Amino acid sequence: MNTTPVDWTALVNRFNPLLPLAGEQWESFYVEREDSPIPLMALVLKPGRLASPLLLAGARGSGKTSALVRLGRELGREAYTVIWIDLNASLDVYHFSILDLLLALGGGAYKVASEMQLAPDPRYWQEMVTALSTLIGQVRNDATYRLDPDMLLATLVCARVDPAAPLPLDKELKTRRPSLELTGKEREALCAGAILREMVQRINLIFADVAERSGCEVLVIADGLDKIEPALAHEIFEHAMVLTELQGRAVYTLPYGFYKMAGNLQDDFEIYELPNVRLHADKNRAARYEPGYAMLHEVVRRRVQAAGYTLETLVSPGALDLLIDVSGGVLRGLVKLFRSAVLWAELHQHDTVIFEDVQKAIEGECRIRRIALTAADWDYLRKFQRSGHRESEDEFLLHLHLGNILTYAEGGQIWYAVHPLLLLPEGSEDAHE
Repeated sequence: MNTTPVDWTALVNRFNPLLPLAGEQWESFYVEREDSPIPLMALVLKPGRLASPLLLAGARGSGKTSALVRLGRELGREAYTVIWIDLNASLDVYHFSILDLLLALGGGAYKVASEMQLAPDPRYWQEMVTALSTLIGQVRNDATYRLDPDMLLATLVCARVDPAAPLPLDKELKTRRPSLELTGKEREALCAGAILREMVQRINLIFADVAERSGCEVLVIADGLDKIEPALAHEIFEHAMVLTELQGRAVYTLPYGFYKMAGNLQDDFEIYELPNVRLHADKNRAARYEPGYAMLHEVVRRRVQAAGYTLETLVSPGALDLLIDVSGGVLRGLVKLFRSAVLWAELHQHDTVIFEDVQKAIEGECRIRRIALTAADWDYLRKFQRSGHRESEDEFLLHLHLGNILTYAEGGQIWYAVHPLLLLPEGSEDAHE
């Protein structure tokens, strides 16, 4: 038995599922995946190469943010000024429009250039905000309506991706800016092609100014669009053509599976996928895929070592494999489960994480995942588990968005499975009760 008290706080702090890898943690914790699209995306975006805007599609918690940090750091060495915009931390993604996105792109470039001491011309940002204020005021018949350009910048979480320094995403999050809160009729009036193209032209003036002053082409990484509800994302990407008119390079995250119901995106964007880590063969959970387990072992090992421990002495043999299995290969899900197991070990006054602690963590996550599911949800998931047939594409996309159905890649195939925490025993009809 270990006679030295375990520093549970050090372990808990290194398994925070709500914070993306950033700063010094990124250097210590990031593990490259065998199926990562990032090396290919970096080649596509090499300076001087013609490329459409890029979309990175992936489920929540699949590691998109950490992967894009890697992309930004690599391209920051390739004569780019890489600007990171965290839309999820900056804006109300539940009340979001294409105009909110355009404001964030222009404002993010201007703000980062100011923080870099490049002295960007303030006229371009101020004129963009003034023009949009006037348009909204006209639609609302309110001649006094004004957006505050300084307030818009103050609530925008963005930073330069410096290949020689940590990305400061671990700073205290600011209060999210309310969206423009446009009604359906207002969005219809303001999201006409001519107005959106005017906004893009103003963003291009900001990008060109930043590029000239920095001596590098601008690359914007807009993270957080994958958090938007599918119906709202559909409305935003109906106008996505205007994003192809931006003169800087751009990468956006996207809700997984969304581009399948918005076919025009495949014509105007280069789309890459980041599925969950594969742990077994399609329709055969007994056929373990060892590279997937090894990758997730390394994810946990690095965080445990950063806390001053070795994985083999901290966790009972087999216990980590059980956590990996029920995580479904979702990176954030595994981090959350391991953190919960650590807390249970502390509560039980154990000096290692044992199966009892792991089982408690799994039971708690099962309850959280299942509590919001209706009888209709269970019926759909049960049928999907048995047949793999999508009886309703809308329901399928919703469960995909919520993480109830997970996505995997194997060779040239994409396949889907119900989350392990929602798997039902054969013959079960009452899992929701």
